[in-house]
Amino acid sequence: MRTAPWDELTAALVAYRALPRKQLKARLKPSLLLDYRCRDNCLLLYCWQSPAGRLVYLPQYKLSPNLNARTSVPAARQKRTSDGDRRWLDRVTTLAEFTMLGAAGGAALKCDHVDTVATGDVLAAHVEQATPGRPFRQLFPV
Repeated sequence: MRTAPWDELTAALVAYRALPRKQLKARLKPSLLLDYRCRDNCLLLYCWQSPAGRLVYLPQYKLSPNLNARTSVPAARQKRTSDGDRRWLDRVTTLAEFTMLGAAGGAALKCDHVDTVATGDVLAAHVEQATPGRPFRQLFPV
């Protein structure tokens, strides 16, 4: 029986969280397609090829109270934060979630040094330049 896509995504996130960082990087390296970081080396996005398709990992981040209030709604904060307010959870999703948006939207890339969006078009173009194990690497801000 084939598992539902969200079960595969949940399993990928659980596995991602469970492995020590060095082990995780070694395991992802042969399948890594995208590696986005800020200039201070904070991870912003990983994309890798998996049996479930191309998956994207977005790490957790924290927003200032003002920016958080302007860019989100209470229901989303309750569901997608660890503290019910500003500490947004890490997540794994499919690359298709972003590429289907084209230039109209994409993946939010956030850390203490960067707050930007990689549009679906940009993500698709970067993945086309990569092969598993030889990822496209991008530093932000560009």
